[in-house]
This record gives sequence, C-alpha cells and structure tokens, in this order.
Amino acid sequence: MRELVAVFFPDLCAACQKPLFKGEETVCTSCLSALPYTDYHLYADNPVEKLFWGRTEVHTGVALFHFHKGNRVQNMLHELKYRGNKHVGLLMGRMMGSRLKEEQRIGHVDYVVPIPLHAKKMKSRGYNQSALIARGIGESTGWNVDEELVVRPVNNPTQTKKTRFERFQNVEGVFALCDFNPNGPAHVLLVDDVVTTGSTLESCIRLFDGMKDVKVSVCVMAYAE
Repeated sequence: MRELVAVFFPDLCAACQKPLFKGEETVCTSCLSALPYTDYHLYADNPVEKLFWGRTEVHTGVALFHFHKGNRVQNMLHELKYRGNKHVGLLMGRMMGSRLKEEQRIGHVDYVVPIPLHAKKMKSRGYNQSALIARGIGESTGWNVDEELVVRPVNNPTQTKKTRFERFQNVEGVFALCDFNPNGPAHVLLVDDVVTTGSTLESCIRLFDGMKDVKVSVCVMAYAE
C-alpha cells in the first residue's frame, strides 16, 4: 500500500521539488552535492564572525550554506518555515553538527540554544524551525539542547524588508534569559535558521554580556549575502 501511495504522491526533494529516489531523505543526492556550502566551520574571521565585529563578542560563528534569492537553500528554508517540512531542519542540523564535531574549532558546547519564537508565532506555526535545527545538532554531537534557556516575551514585527538599523531596533529587548546558573565555565551555541545583519542573534548574545567564564558562539543554516 505504501509503495502504491508513493507512486501517486511521491516524497519531493525540499531543494528542487523533484521526486526522491528510494533511500534518499528530504533532499536528493544531486542537490546535496550541489548545495552552496560555506565551510565557515573551518576557519576563523569568516563572514558570519565579521558581522559581530565591534558589536559584541562571539567565540565562533558558522553557517552551513550561502543564501541567494532563488537558490536551492531558499527553497529549503521555505519548506522548513512555511510548508511544515520539519525534516529539513533536523537534517540540516545533523549535517551542521557533524561538521562542528569533526573540525573541533568550536570546541565543546554545553548548551545548544535555538532562537525562540513568541508564543503567538509558535501557536500559528506549530513549531520553532530553529529548535529543529538545534535538535539535529544535538543528535549528531551529543551536546545538550536547551529550548527554554532563552525566551521571547515580546512579539516584535518581522525583520523582512527592514534596514540594518531598523532590524536592530526591532529586536532590542525582545529576548529574556531564564534561570541560567552554570557551575563553572560554560559555552552557549545560539542557533537560528538564517542570518542577514546579525541583529537578532546580537540581541540574544547581549543577554550573556558580563557573565564571567561564559562564551557564546552562533550557528545558522544559511548566511544571506
């Protein structure tokens, strides 16, 4: 019966929308080999890390893909955020986690923390896409995922079509930290789906400013150039 259903309603690749072959998961083999990987996990002072220079301190910054309008990565993000394809986030998280673990430039992480959604957005979408990526990272690294460490009590408007300064103003003060009392040094990895100006991540990073022996890294699925 499942084989018959697959004939008429085949699973489609999240990147190119062509039918997946047997053994392929979420993204077809052809797209996986053609995706625009950044390899930012391999070197310091990469474009993600440079976003925060002179603004706030980041231990390590990485992105899995380059994002350009109309490319496969945009299709995948659309599937993840608006079409309920949760598998995209989990798969991309596992892929990112394996790279971080292999290279070890980032070192050990104590808390993998997704950028939270406001309760209203969470209710309408039904899930947090950044949390799915974070869970994938946790699965492939064994690092602890904490989805309640940072919360979003303010329901700010979308960042889309805002200038860099407007984006910074839009996210100022919208996040809060919950019961963070690490016993000794701690490394926090903030996870989001895409970074453009870094304003959202910066607002979260600032929650940890002034905390002794706490370092913060950032990890995103895509870097928008």
